[in-house]
Amino acid sequence: MPGTNGRPPKHGGPFALSDPTTWPTPHLTTTTQTTRYGIATATCWDRLHPRPTHRAAWLDHQGDLPILEGTLIRLQVERLPGSAEPRPVWLWSSCTGLTTNQADLLWQAFLRRFDPDSRGVVYATRQPGVLGLRLATAQLISGYVG
Repeated sequence: MPGTNGRPPKHGGPFALSDPTTWPTPHLTTTTQTTRYGIATATCWDRLHPRPTHRAAWLDHQGDLPILEGTLIRLQVERLPGSAEPRPVWLWSSCTGLTTNQADLLWQAFLRRFDPDSRGVVYATRQPGVLGLRLATAQLISGYVG
């Protein structure tokens, strides 16, 4: 084709977290009412990938660096415990093609890390001889999310 020399680009346009004008149309957006954080909105972009460089883990890699696709999730909550002003949190998942339920599970699991009332933590602190954390059933887990 005239005017198209060379191979097609491997990467799309830049995606700057701080510049919404660079964001393409999201793959999906979910909104969830939570008791602790108010309304939580997760916006997901599917099949984005960072541009790795020959640094750190890739220092000794021979040849072209791989393209690592995943899903980028921007989580914005209405409020935080205390008086802190909520800012968006950016999460990365190596999974692609997420459903609404999978996207919600990812950000809820992330926020759960900060919940001092996590039933797993309470269980572990009440059982001094416990070496690992085990949750009995899926119903137990789903009963404490959100």
